Amino acid sequence: MAGKKRSKQPGTHAGDVVDPPAKNCTDTGRSTVSRDETGPGTIAMFRSLAPALIVFLFSFFFVITISNPAIYMNDEWITANQLHQLDIGHQVTFSEAKYGVTWNGTVSAYFTSRQNVLMYSLAFPVSALPMVKLFGLFGDNFRLIVILAWSLCPVLIALIIDAYYPEYARVRGIRVVFPILAGALFLFMGNILLYKQFPFSAPDAPFEVAALVLTNQIFFALIATVIFSIIRLLVKNTWMALFGTCASVSSSSYIFWSAAAKDHILTTLVFLLVLYTFILYLFGRQSRYAALAFVFSGLLIWIRPEMGFFVTLFLGLSFIIPHISAARRMGIPARELIVSILPAAGICIGVVPFILNNILISHNWLIPVFDLPRNIQGPGATLAEPLPVSQVINDPSIISQAGSLSPADTLVRVGGMIARAIFGGLSYDNLVRGLAGTLTFPQNNSIGFLIMCPLAVIGLCALLLWWDNVLAAMKAKKEVIGFIILMTFAVFFSYATKFSSMNTSLGVLPDMRYLSPAYAPCGILAVFILTKTPCLKNDAVTSRALLRYSFWGSIILIPIIFFVMIFIQPFTKDYAGFSLFFKLAVLVTLAFCAGAMILSRIYPDGSFIRMVPLFLVLVIIVAFSFQIMLTSLYGLLMKTNGYPFWIPLIREGVGLFLEVQYMAPV
Repeated sequence: MAGKKRSKQPGTHAGDVVDPPAKNCTDTGRSTVSRDETGPGTIAMFRSLAPALIVFLFSFFFVITISNPAIYMNDEWITANQLHQLDIGHQVTFSEAKYGVTWNGTVSAYFTSRQNVLMYSLAFPVSALPMVKLFGLFGDNFRLIVILAWSLCPVLIALIIDAYYPEYARVRGIRVVFPILAGALFLFMGNILLYKQFPFSAPDAPFEVAALVLTNQIFFALIATVIFSIIRLLVKNTWMALFGTCASVSSSSYIFWSAAAKDHILTTLVFLLVLYTFILYLFGRQSRYAALAFVFSGLLIWIRPEMGFFVTLFLGLSFIIPHISAARRMGIPARELIVSILPAAGICIGVVPFILNNILISHNWLIPVFDLPRNIQGPGATLAEPLPVSQVINDPSIISQAGSLSPADTLVRVGGMIARAIFGGLSYDNLVRGLAGTLTFPQNNSIGFLIMCPLAVIGLCALLLWWDNVLAAMKAKKEVIGFIILMTFAVFFSYATKFSSMNTSLGVLPDMRYLSPAYAPCGILAVFILTKTPCLKNDAVTSRALLRYSFWGSIILIPIIFFVMIFIQPFTKDYAGFSLFFKLAVLVTLAFCAGAMILSRIYPDGSFIRMVPLFLVLVIIVAFSFQIMLTSLYGLLMKTNGYPFWIPLIREGVGLFLEVQYMAPV
């Protein structure tokens, strides 16, 4: 992002390292190599994007390796039914009962208690619709697409490294691309030998679930790529950005949700795109990035209205208030002020799908589908019980109640929705006990936000211990850091009325999933803070060492952790026991890491400061291992309406250690 106004970009500060792989990099980490040096402009652009592409390919390869496409929560029935009905060209207001129905044709209480309404946005099903159409071209052999893509990922990574980073492309003089090509071919042939079809043509084949999960896993790879890009902008060090991406993704639930059919991954991706594009604007003051941020915020309103509204509100304040302040201070005419804030009109483009979605479902351009059943009175006791399909009645009054509203009544209803979202949770039980449980140890035995994201706790400790160092670094990037903090607050504010519910509801599991978009900015901030302390030197040597420690530590410790959880079972044999083990493991490792940081602050010349990176890696590995367990083993045992592992070699490999009774996917 070599902007026109380079003087406004933050300069390089102590501890910052310029991106090593690319020559002549700007502050944004993008290459400015001329055509004469690298050939056509597209090649130069590809070189600048190569690290991000490697992150994308590796993330996609990894999550496909450990997951199976299936449904984890009954909420996912709604999205799967929406996609099914979109695919066959039917209405998408009421469920047509492909999912959420037992083998004898009984509709579950989940749908009858919701008046059979498909209450979610169409954003995620529409995103997955191309994948369903692609699967349809291959029929029962659609699994081959995934196996082929999985096999190509390491090949593409090796080719990119060989082409653009030859200094890393040889091991003892041997080009690594050739053994990787041979290994990929070997893996592909092994998968073909063990290959079994995933049913597609059967009437109740859950291929829509597979399409949703695969789409989510592409979105997950994009999330990792955006996190990497943001961290690289902040620390100007590709190796540290790679480590920071691993740490941030590990300190989240993104790996788990990428293997489910919920929209949390899509929500997080679009939220991070808002964050990334506006950070690009803050670095270079190029209006097109601000406009893109508002377009993405409008899309976020379509995906999650309750969150998208407040993210857009805080984004608008972050963009417009500085312009108004500067106009008043410098005496800029009103006409120029209006022109300067025109990028905010990007919201008008981004919100178009939201409006079309509402017109299609609720017949009211401002009333989202999730609000439709709110005013239905006296649904009756039978609606809370399972019913045969023939007895489930689709009530058109649910639609007409919104479609018949006048513009004034529509605004009143929308105003009521916003007022409830702001003031509905103003109670001690919600804001104090509910928030405390949500952050730490929820009453529903789920994982609290700070336990799932221990990197945030470490970053907070570093901030308190090295306040002066961090504050000086933040001043140099105060607009960017302030915006990241504000967007994190926007996520929490969006669900402030639900803290008590998240603390107690058995449907909020395995983590505080509504707050999951905030994991990424918390991790990004923590990495930035740590690089401004003596604990984590922001240089290539330290960054590569951290990556090595993380890799070998994971290879050694994750099997040990799995063995303890599965065979020794220090607590109970169910999820509550696994969850308790994870919570205690995180707390113990956090205590060691925080203790080493405190001692290194007291004795700065001692050996304690060299222990901090090791304990940091240990915390990350523990958090990472729990996600692996949830996604692979626990997900395999607890999921329904789906298929076994994507990769045949993984399925057979797991079968060597665990006896798994696979149910028919249909």
